[in-house]
Amino acid sequence: MTSLRNLVIGGMIVGASLLPIKGVKAQDTIKKYVAEITYTENNNILKFRPFDYMLPSETQRIDLLLGKRFGDLSLYGYWMFDNKDRNWIGARLDYSKKVLNGKLRGNLQLRYLHGLNEKTKDKIYFIPTIDYNIGNFNVGIMGYGIKSTGKKPLFFIGPSLSVKLTKNISTMIACAKSPLDKSNLLYWKTNFKFKKD
Repeated sequence: MTSLRNLVIGGMIVGASLLPIKGVKAQDTIKKYVAEITYTENNNILKFRPFDYMLPSETQRIDLLLGKRFGDLSLYGYWMFDNKDRNWIGARLDYSKKVLNGKLRGNLQLRYLHGLNEKTKDKIYFIPTIDYNIGNFNVGIMGYGIKSTGKKPLFFIGPSLSVKLTKNISTMIACAKSPLDKSNLLYWKTNFKFKKD
């Protein structure tokens, strides 16, 4: 029954992510939908994003990461490409810390991606999150920042909710606003995590 309840809640989150944000024009809202598969073995990490889709730009991206965990730090080599013939290679650094018996978690993710052709601009990502665990739920705040060469920086911050649907599957949604302009970000991500002990 618990798994069924979690799947129903996850379905409600998915449905909510497809609705427009009240009082906000569609062109002022960026919607980002992500599916990520993670496999971990002996602190070695493989991450694959076969689906990373953004509206209204209609950008479909695929990411591949190979990394290693060093205590609270994880370091990755990063490669991604999209449906607009853009390619990047770079690195990602994650710092994650849990306190209060593992209930409260903070995470900081930094990425630098170098463009590999004339169409592709270098990018820097800054993604801080903090959340509190309540059973199968995590309630928190997510930030999402990006700076591309030649473009103005974007930064969004707002509440997030994560639900553990099964042992290996969880989903997260964040509704964030930009303090820099009137734009909004609706971010929905589904994680599939597998680990070999």
